[in-house]
This record gives sequence, C-alpha cells and structure tokens, in this order.
Amino acid sequence: MKNLKRTVFALLLGLWLCGASAQTVRIGIVNTFSGPQASFGEMNDRAMKLYIKMHDKDLPPGVKLELIQRDDGGPNPDKAKQIA
Repeated sequence: MKNLKRTVFALLLGLWLCGASAQTVRIGIVNTFSGPQASFGEMNDRAMKLYIKMHDKDLPPGVKLELIQRDDGGPNPDKAKQIA
C-alpha cells in the first residue's frame, strides 16, 4: 500500500509539474483476478480505485485517471509478461 501511495503521488506530481490539461492518464495493472489468489487482486483493485476516488481533487484541472486491468491467470510468469 505504501508503494502504491508513492507511485500515485509521483504520477500526480509529474502531471502537475508538466502542466497537463484535458487528458486521460492510463495506468496499466497486471494482477491475479482469478484462481486461488483472486482475493488479493480484488482487494488491490478496490484499494487503487478508492485511493484515486479520494484524491481525484488533487489532480490538475482536466486530468482524469483510468485504470486498465488485466488478469494474469494465476502463477504464470510467461502469460503475465505477454499481457504486460
């Protein structure tokens, strides 16, 4: 969670410094949403959406964040690399 906060903060800071306006920033996530570890992926998904919702007002005007999520299908590094 701490790394997520730092990543989102760095992204927001970068957007603010470069004067971004009227654009959508897409953040890609490759995580486990199926199989025995699906609960971790779901909790992580909810945490990211909640953080973005709570800090939406901190974004520069006209900037929106969009999460693009893909399921890696469980412990399969080759598939996760292909999706990424």
